[in-house]
Amino acid sequence: MRIQDYLGKITWTAVDKLLFILYGFVTIVQIKVTNDTAAYGLFTMLTALQTWIFIVSDGSALQGIIQFGMDKGNRPKVNTISGVLHISVVMGFSVLIALLHSVLATIFNEPRIAQVALWLPVYCLLTIPRSFCLKLLLRDLQMKQIFWVNFSWFGTMSGLTFWLIANGSLSNPLTSSIDKFHLLSLIAFTGMLVSSVTAVVLSRGLLGFGMRGEITFKDIITFGLPQAGVSTTHNIVRQLDGFLLLYFFHDAGAVGVYNAAKTLYRVFEQGVDAVGGLIYPLAIRLIGEKKYDRLTTTISKSISFLLIPSIFIVMILEAGATDILVSLLGAKFKNSSHAFNVLIIASLFLPVTILSSVIMAFNAVKTLLQQVCIAAIIGVSTYICVGSLGRIEYYALGTVMYIVSLAVQQFIYVSRKTGLTFPMIFRAIPDAYNYFRIRI
Repeated sequence: MRIQDYLGKITWTAVDKLLFILYGFVTIVQIKVTNDTAAYGLFTMLTALQTWIFIVSDGSALQGIIQFGMDKGNRPKVNTISGVLHISVVMGFSVLIALLHSVLATIFNEPRIAQVALWLPVYCLLTIPRSFCLKLLLRDLQMKQIFWVNFSWFGTMSGLTFWLIANGSLSNPLTSSIDKFHLLSLIAFTGMLVSSVTAVVLSRGLLGFGMRGEITFKDIITFGLPQAGVSTTHNIVRQLDGFLLLYFFHDAGAVGVYNAAKTLYRVFEQGVDAVGGLIYPLAIRLIGEKKYDRLTTTISKSISFLLIPSIFIVMILEAGATDILVSLLGAKFKNSSHAFNVLIIASLFLPVTILSSVIMAFNAVKTLLQQVCIAAIIGVSTYICVGSLGRIEYYALGTVMYIVSLAVQQFIYVSRKTGLTFPMIFRAIPDAYNYFRIRI
């Protein structure tokens, strides 16, 4: 892989992911100013459900846009089928959860969870245009347009956050947790609406629909069902762990503290998600052209340039920097340092999980599903064991065990398919040394 061939797209991707990191600081401000662990816990459960539903739909419906949309002759039909499936999955799940709001309140012994369930369909409806259009843009690697879609999203939410802080709405200590939850939801809903409108405008040239093309419903559904299984299982651990925590500890505030730690940890996830998103369409092309040497080079460099910085960052954090970082969240969230120090262990294995994009590009979705199921069983079992023991400070071990087991399985599979070896994932060190040696 010649990095310079993709420099423009890599640059826009990096700047785009920088937006996620910068908004992470806005989130920290929200947490500190709101100063309400229960309100933040309820809000994060809303966003977790919304994210989980859209990731499930991405696997079952939207991923076909990339897999089958490379042939321009098939695009109108692929867009139509994927769009119909996307709306059906998203609204089906969200409305079902809303209808079960009373049942959920009873199961979790938390009446306020009903509000989360009832607001979910609105949030999902606002997100549908954005998610669909982003997949069209990603198919054509239009990273600049993706940046502006996300800029409109984060910019709107940031502006509204600081406006609510300025007028005292978020910081008022007399405001109830449920009302602060509503304010945080208002910020998210408004940002999503603006982002969806921006996405439709920027992708309007790609929004062709029709029934012309060789692809059938069966093709997309056959491809999508295993994808849906992978996405659903993967995100039980990644997105719905807060609900299991609520079940064991019956405290929305504890969920807020735990998710505050996850907010800090997502800096590591953003880098992996960004690279994985770029790797998938590129891997499809290289596999189709049978250029396996270039594929091995691409994935080894990608893993390496994520892994090496992560090692140094984790060392600094574990040496005491975590306490400084968590202090930014405020006194009520100081216990999140325990969860964060556990979570960052997983960041040492996260870079390897970009191989899921390669496995998917090989169309080995059933293999990926098997790997995810095994890892999920290990992760959820760990959550249950820790929850049963009442050791909330070690609850994040479930995420660590999930990521470790997934990374090991994926590395073994891809190494057999491509010749990837363990030393290759450290190639960033000699590559960086040679780069600077030549130029100095």
